[in-house]
Amino acid sequence: MKKFILGALLVVGVLGCSDQKGPVFALSGNLAVVPSSHYVIGRNASPRSIGGQQTVTHVMAINPGSSNPRRVVAEVNPTTGAFSLELDPGRPYVLVFIATGNGLTGPDMIAGIFKIVSNDLDVVAPTAEGKADLGTVTLDGSTQQVTVSQSFSLSNFLASLGISADEAEYLGSIDNVSLRAANPDVDGNGQIDALEGVSFNQDWHIRANTKIGADGENATFADITGAYLNTSGDQVATLEFNLGSAYAVYPSSYDSSVCPASSGVSSELATGCAFGLTKAGVDDLNTWPQHSFSGGTFGGETTRQWGPDYDLTATSGQDLPGSSGYSVTMAYTLPNGHTLTFSHIRTRSKTTLTQDGVIMPFLKINTTDNTVNGVITSINYKWMKLQSGHWVDASLNEVELVVNENGGYVAFYTAKSSGNEEGIGFTIPRSSTSGTIPWASSSVTRSGAAPALTSLTPNSFCSSAVSYDDQLGLRIFAGGLAPNPGVTICP
Repeated sequence: MKKFILGALLVVGVLGCSDQKGPVFALSGNLAVVPSSHYVIGRNASPRSIGGQQTVTHVMAINPGSSNPRRVVAEVNPTTGAFSLELDPGRPYVLVFIATGNGLTGPDMIAGIFKIVSNDLDVVAPTAEGKADLGTVTLDGSTQQVTVSQSFSLSNFLASLGISADEAEYLGSIDNVSLRAANPDVDGNGQIDALEGVSFNQDWHIRANTKIGADGENATFADITGAYLNTSGDQVATLEFNLGSAYAVYPSSYDSSVCPASSGVSSELATGCAFGLTKAGVDDLNTWPQHSFSGGTFGGETTRQWGPDYDLTATSGQDLPGSSGYSVTMAYTLPNGHTLTFSHIRTRSKTTLTQDGVIMPFLKINTTDNTVNGVITSINYKWMKLQSGHWVDASLNEVELVVNENGGYVAFYTAKSSGNEEGIGFTIPRSSTSGTIPWASSSVTRSGAAPALTSLTPNSFCSSAVSYDDQLGLRIFAGGLAPNPGVTICP
């Protein structure tokens, strides 16, 4: 019998119930009755308090992507225990079983979270229209363990999702951070946020420079002119992580404040704001001291975000909270008196991030004479996956399940200072693992007073940035290309 663990692992965001359009993936199952010291589930239970115990009343699937998590909530039939969810294919989802009523709030409403133990897979990741039935699902609230019927086939389940065993293992190696989205009640009012139409999230941003070799200099535009960066060997492209931020994200209609005391980045929080970091209820701020706080607005001023920044440079000797094998809880108190709580947060260490799992687009600049003096004619790209310290081709499923539908974004700056950014931007599509982007107005965009496309060479740029919104919730900014020799770096 294959066993699945439903554990209250990680907590964070929300967005709301998904408005299904187009193809759907139907996921169904049936909760069985199991006596428990905490929860009564299924066929003979009604959605109310019974003898001090609680009933699982809802099942929720969350696509935990950066900035834009999507949630689908379905009721559990109180008579039969049946449940069914319609999911947008092409996204990974965390599957959460929720108990309501009898004073339960926040993470205590989580009866369990779906997990495939054999490959540490915390998400259900359908790649195309279809369906899958989990069959009879038995949840014991005391142990947070789930078993499925003996007739359940893991290989058939993965086939119905459209992913291979290797792809499932890959997703399982990087998806812990997705569980941060499991809390159904971030504001702690005892109601499922998604059913209230309230959107909360926690976004993790980590920044890196791209270097040549583990101890080399920053890669330059010359290094990607006429060639891709090396995928292995002593001169392999290496990500050097230097800063991480954990932002609470909430609607400005909920609270219009951004809490850093000064604009952008501050070592202090404004009056009425507070931040707490705990492990198993014990203050853990001294273990993981923040370097600063930062925040701002986005989405046309409709959304606010702020949170702690962590210095990841080699001199700091620090790593991200939640990267040491245990979970942490982060609480963000707003001036309106409400606290947004994200618990059981797990991240990945710098060591694992620089060795395995990261997906990034590799770029090659093509010029008229294949040198840095030639005018740029096009950009080649290929999506690569970091594996044991070297890069291999990422599969299309891996790219589409990790990178959101907007693809990657690249900016080559001709000038960049506070309040002034000039340069060229273009999108790396996720619909193909490799391709060519013409150096034309139909494919790239000029910003500010950037020179005409027909005059730009690799020597025209003073810095760059590469990023994408991760569908699992760890947004990586990997840029930092140094200008070519003789070109002044952006201020």
